[in-house]
Amino acid sequence: MTSRLPFIYANPHLDTEPGIVRDPFILKVGYLYYLTGTLRPIWAGPNPGVPLWSSPDLLVWKNHGLLIDRNTVSNDAWYRDRWWAPEIHQAGEWFYLTVSCRNETTRHKHGISIWGSKQITGPYKLLNPSAPFPPSAEQYYPENPEVIQKYISNDASLFTDEDGRHFIFWSHYDGIWEAEIELPSCRLLGEKWLAIPASTDGWDTKIEGPVLFREGRYIYMFLSSFTRDYDMGVARAEKITGPWVQQPGNPIISPRPPLTHVGHNGVFRGPDGRWWISYIMQFNGKDSPERLAYDPIWFDSNDWVETDAPTLGTQSV
Repeated sequence: MTSRLPFIYANPHLDTEPGIVRDPFILKVGYLYYLTGTLRPIWAGPNPGVPLWSSPDLLVWKNHGLLIDRNTVSNDAWYRDRWWAPEIHQAGEWFYLTVSCRNETTRHKHGISIWGSKQITGPYKLLNPSAPFPPSAEQYYPENPEVIQKYISNDASLFTDEDGRHFIFWSHYDGIWEAEIELPSCRLLGEKWLAIPASTDGWDTKIEGPVLFREGRYIYMFLSSFTRDYDMGVARAEKITGPWVQQPGNPIISPRPPLTHVGHNGVFRGPDGRWWISYIMQFNGKDSPERLAYDPIWFDSNDWVETDAPTLGTQSV
């Protein structure tokens, strides 16, 4: 029997690549890890598009440039601006990229774009070019809107169940929504429903960033909230359609000094075979640099998630 060498890493990741990136999402394909996320500027002005990096070891990352370059998008397209929270989901022979967009000039509302490719590195084709997902009669926001009026949907995440059915989750001001979706047509199958409502007085009045994975009898959903600073919690269900039950003690991952924000994670199989999460670290509020971090997770005797995240400095697993 051969023993595995320890994997040594450090949080936050401070190499030149990927540098400053928000909403980091990691997917392992073959022997490589692939990373995408939100580029700056985030809150004001358009960002360049959807980036991609790859790494054999999570330590040294190769920049593949932009999967989607904003400069190639027509000025009147509803998906011209923002490019928030990209995720890549593998289903069969296809890779599906979800990313949140809108058009500030034409006042198209913020919604989900879904792209498909036979290779993770692209090229990607937009599968819902006419309008954001989910279908909405209110495609435009007024000239002087309240912030809430700009959104149809945000932070999409896809999940393929064991029977091959596809589901899409996204955030809105009233919580995390869910629907069955046909791929690659992007057709909504049945009605959407509110999977996890936002609370009125808890840590999760402003929840976002759902990401899902299956372990044993449960499907787990990570979610983030900026009600306080930026925290992460977990919900689980025995069926993809719910009901979803939040983990006792949520949020299970919160910033502690010197950190001010940790959140919006991805979930992937790490170098030791366990599930790991990727997430951001910030040290001086929401406008400070967003740095990549990652840590393993595991499960207690009641099948709830445990982790040491957020960790700082050198770690060995």
